[in-house]
Amino acid sequence: MENKINIFCHRGLYGCTDVNQDFLRMPYAKGASLKDIPPENTYTSIKAAFEKGYDVELDVCMTKDNKLIVTHTNHLPVHTYNASDSDYVSTCLLSDIEKMKTGIGGQTEPFLTYEQFLDLFNNYSELRVNVEIKGTIEPQNALPPQENPSVVEQLVKITPEKIYNRIIWSSFSTEMIAELKKLKPEAKVAQLFCEFKDNEPYIFENRTDKYLQFTYENIKTIHKQIPLEAAHVEISTLNDDEALAYCLSNSIYIRTWALLERNPDKDLNAKQNIQKLLQFKEKYPSFCFDIITDYAPVVEKIISSM
Repeated sequence: MENKINIFCHRGLYGCTDVNQDFLRMPYAKGASLKDIPPENTYTSIKAAFEKGYDVELDVCMTKDNKLIVTHTNHLPVHTYNASDSDYVSTCLLSDIEKMKTGIGGQTEPFLTYEQFLDLFNNYSELRVNVEIKGTIEPQNALPPQENPSVVEQLVKITPEKIYNRIIWSSFSTEMIAELKKLKPEAKVAQLFCEFKDNEPYIFENRTDKYLQFTYENIKTIHKQIPLEAAHVEISTLNDDEALAYCLSNSIYIRTWALLERNPDKDLNAKQNIQKLLQFKEKYPSFCFDIITDYAPVVEKIISSM
């Protein structure tokens, strides 16, 4: 395992721009507003992260005609003013989405297709990407027809063999990472864990996102069925010593993320969460901890100063 903490830019260099209300992106420009930065999950934002040598996390949804789009949410109005409330990625054709632009607070760009991303990624052979596979959620009419290939099948079909060693596939949907691991046993897969907890236990049969907490029982149960490369844990919930010990003994990496992350230069809790991760790293120096963050340069500065 690498003896350092690696940084993944969350949805590109400028982080989550469509739902994160902390729009001040230090240190890019003092007093910057959302109008000064490219939107999340776009060519410009992802390329900017790669140009600075960062790995990237991005999200993928599938259209009605089985095309893959880099966007966080199936419900299109979350990311564009051009969509109606009834528009979903899974109910639109690619040609419909090509008429839209993503970005709701300032700059806008065309939606990026997964194939366009692969062309870009091909230019950065030393870097990695975390592809989060998004579960198709309600309403029911947004679900793809049963006869359609799944988003996982499409990803496997399109992704070149030569870059599998540079991709980490993750999802809240345990079923999706199980499907991917079955189709591509060599794939590096990660289960997402968060603070929220569904009332029902996770099930493989539903093609939906199931929210799981990072506990010993959850990580052990999943890893026994699906060999995990990593657990992607909401950083504020990284407090189950038994679960951490299980990951350590089974060589499962930990990558942390934060919901509606605040700038750690300005928010004490955000900074303390990073400090907690550094303490874990100091306690387990051979263990791999990574951070998925909206504030890569800020986090990098904090890590280097401690």
